[in-house]
Amino acid sequence: MRNNEIMKTKLMFFLLFIFFYNSCSDKGKKKQLSNNELLLEKTRNYYNINNYPKALKLLDSLILKDTSIGESYFMRGYCKTQLWEFSNAVPDYLKAINLNYKKISAYYNIGVNEMTLFNDSIAIVYFKEAQRLDPKKTIITTLIETCEKRMKDKK
Repeated sequence: MRNNEIMKTKLMFFLLFIFFYNSCSDKGKKKQLSNNELLLEKTRNYYNINNYPKALKLLDSLILKDTSIGESYFMRGYCKTQLWEFSNAVPDYLKAINLNYKKISAYYNIGVNEMTLFNDSIAIVYFKEAQRLDPKKTIITTLIETCEKRMKDKK
């Protein structure tokens, strides 16, 4: 009888250990996820009211915590563009593209940034990629023609 009680006690401790282990580890993950989600929501709020400096600061923090959110890179690229940091925005757009987030818009925005910097040949490359992904976007054709004309005029 004594062995039976010892086995029951061991089984009970084992089950309690498994229960507490699972509940503790899941809560930590949920809290981390919810913190990132809250930070992303706060970032979106600043972004949507065009407060790009504050959004940019939060995006930097968020990207340090989680490098897998394409939206974060896209928004950070856009914030940098709005703050006239055209060249600095390009790597963020490229990362968003690699994460399959708003690829057409990201290629288009890189093209606009390069065009703004008078890097017309580079702009054309990105515009053509955006156009390949969305042939119906007629503004891209106009921008490509503008870049080609400016390059021709430089010669």
